[in-house]
Amino acid sequence: MKITAVESFPIRIKSQSSDTSQSFYRPSSPNQTLYAHHHEAVFIRIEVNSGLVGWGEALAPVAPEVTAAIIDKLLGPILLGRDARNMRSLWSEMYNAMRVRGNTTGFMLDAIAACDIALWDLKGKIFQEPIWRLIGGSYRDQIPVYVSGLSAEDVGYPAGSNPIEVAQTYITQGFTAFKGIPLD
Repeated sequence: MKITAVESFPIRIKSQSSDTSQSFYRPSSPNQTLYAHHHEAVFIRIEVNSGLVGWGEALAPVAPEVTAAIIDKLLGPILLGRDARNMRSLWSEMYNAMRVRGNTTGFMLDAIAACDIALWDLKGKIFQEPIWRLIGGSYRDQIPVYVSGLSAEDVGYPAGSNPIEVAQTYITQGFTAFKGIPLD
């Protein structure tokens, strides 16, 4: 199961309410972190010599091209020609490759995560088992979700709208918690 191809696909999906005259990113007060005006991610495709293909995704909330470049120029060459079933050693090699250049956070870990997900997808296909079974079996039947930020634009309000109204819209959509604050 030798890896024969590693490809990345950075994507940017325009938000419904995005103003195309704006830059791609906006700072968020008070922490000044950049957030995208669009939905951004990187998909990765890893193929092995048997023809099987694994897909992964990196949440790349800003500059998906940077995460894709790390995959294409740094991680892909590490993976090519290697046995896709040796996931633990491949992960360590990807991580260690940048040990002295910022391997503990940011774009590098986003890129490693995308490769790891694609390798898990391949492993499931190789062994013809769902990944949940390969990693230890079912733990629960449902997963609770919460809103991790009151994005007014995502629920049809203009930016800067009243956060209470925005929160109420999320509640009508069935959400029962907001990042660390249960509603019951």
